[in-house]
Amino acid sequence: MEGIMEWKNSKKRISTGKDGIVRVLSPVTAAEIQAVEKERKAKNILLMAIPKEHMRRFHGMDDAKEIWESHQN
Repeated sequence: MEGIMEWKNSKKRISTGKDGIVRVLSPVTAAEIQAVEKERKAKNILLMAIPKEHMRRFHGMDDAKEIWESHQN
């Protein structure tokens, strides 16, 4: 069974196997690949701007929007 799941501010394709395990599928279309690349670049740019002593606070965050909103507070 395949479907699209919204994860934070991005959409991910998921597949559920017969054993019930949910897997996140890799991007297939050019638009999906570009979206993943843009998110990765934005996250890396934000993380480079954070001093090392504060890095632990942002380590577990998955996307650039979450890092930016947390940094604003």
